[in-house]
Amino acid sequence: MLTITPQLRIPEDEFQWSFVRAGGPGGQNVNKVSTKAVLRWDVAGSPSLPAEAKQRLRAQQGRRLAAEGELILTSQRFRDQDRNRQDCLEKLRELVLRATDRPKVRRPTKPTRGSREARLQEKRRRAGTKRTRRRPATGAFVSISGADPLNLVGILTPGQKLAALTGNRLLYRDGLPIAVLAAGQVQFLQELDPAAEWEAHKALLLAEPAPPTVPETPEVVDDRRLPMH
Repeated sequence: MLTITPQLRIPEDEFQWSFVRAGGPGGQNVNKVSTKAVLRWDVAGSPSLPAEAKQRLRAQQGRRLAAEGELILTSQRFRDQDRNRQDCLEKLRELVLRATDRPKVRRPTKPTRGSREARLQEKRRRAGTKRTRRRPATGAFVSISGADPLNLVGILTPGQKLAALTGNRLLYRDGLPIAVLAAGQVQFLQELDPAAEWEAHKALLLAEPAPPTVPETPEVVDDRRLPMH
């Protein structure tokens, strides 16, 4: 009797055994004594195994099943016939035990708010990385951090200096530094027209600054036309 679980046992009379000569190197009896064990078990006709477990066993061990539905196991690990026979039974026990294990049913769940925000944040980060790899168009502004190795202020612009800090920003256009942002102040390194300065402000601050306001002319009231009280 092969015991799989306390509730599942397979009688020995369901097994068919045969023994053949083992191959490979061995002692002087390796080619004289039939020590290799071959186990055949009719899975389809076995009354001991539940139908659900049979179905899973056929799906998991299809290559070991013959056309008639027999499961074939062999063992030639040892030079002793009985030990190879026990090894086949141990292999069968592990296969059947695996087949009797019901897979867990996965219930679909909705993503949490935190996971959605993390996914969107990672998506924005990847988009920013790809955007920086893109070759900028001619005349386009490119804003980088002051800590970036491309901070060439002081090399391309003698007399100017930008500290290598993350809060500082540097603006390039066509490979030349145009403006810097340090301590919240924008300093232009080249003369730009008002429209270009406006675009440079937006590129450096990453948010459009408040447009300049034009003071309204106060309305002049003629006191002579006001009624007298």
